[in-house]
Amino acid sequence: MARLPSPLPLLLLLLLLSVVPAVRSLKLHADAAPREQAETIVGVPWLARMADKAQLSSEHRLPGELQFPCPNDKKLCSSLGIQPENFRFMVVNSENDQALGYKILDAVGSHTLMALQHPRFKKHTDPSQMKGC
Repeated sequence: MARLPSPLPLLLLLLLLSVVPAVRSLKLHADAAPREQAETIVGVPWLARMADKAQLSSEHRLPGELQFPCPNDKKLCSSLGIQPENFRFMVVNSENDQALGYKILDAVGSHTLMALQHPRFKKHTDPSQMKGC
């Protein structure tokens, strides 16, 4: 008899999505700056910062020293299997972090998100590549 995959990764991810502390709206205030690189969405580092930069760039309000997509954004998008412009579209069409998390989960699957939550991936942001990020 074929063995079914464990539902544990999906259950853990759904738990993360359901207990997001203080779900932040992706519609940023005029004076808002992108979040710090350590802040997460669905447990993935850099994703919150990248979402803020995507939102600000779509509104033509990204500060001049920053860019979307920067090298770190491109690396995370590649790891997710999502093109930066598709990610920007998801952000613009999400009301908050939780809604964006569900869209990403739907697009990439739970196994990809679980892999990106692994501690080894937290090193994905290269300090030498931070200019414009």
